[in-house]
Amino acid sequence: MSTVEEHMNHSVTTARPDQTLEEGAQLMVERKVGAAVILTQGEVVGIVSERDVMKAVARGMVPWNTKLEDLMTRDPLCASPSMGTHEAIALMLDHGFRHLPVVDNGKLVGIVSARHLLRAAEEEPTATRAEAK
Repeated sequence: MSTVEEHMNHSVTTARPDQTLEEGAQLMVERKVGAAVILTQGEVVGIVSERDVMKAVARGMVPWNTKLEDLMTRDPLCASPSMGTHEAIALMLDHGFRHLPVVDNGKLVGIVSARHLLRAAEEEPTATRAEAK
């Protein structure tokens, strides 16, 4: 079975909690990513996805006045590089996430998306969701 490390993106888009929704959205658009990991002093404190941005705008939050800390998912679940891909997929399915920060010894080392993991799972068709748990 493959691991998260084999499929994660080592280049992670990061932002600070005090940055605005507008700045966070611009970062994600410029870097063509679906999520930004929110860091404080190098520690993962949150994650903001493009879905979070759309929901915030739909609720009437003003992009240049709203801080990322006001809409981020706080203390997000994280994967480890050695986590199996099927375990990570199960974690995403169970919690409704499409992205997981990858943390090793307290340090952000990557991010993995559902799209990358599902591609990996296609290569291992015999594994089941029950086996991943």
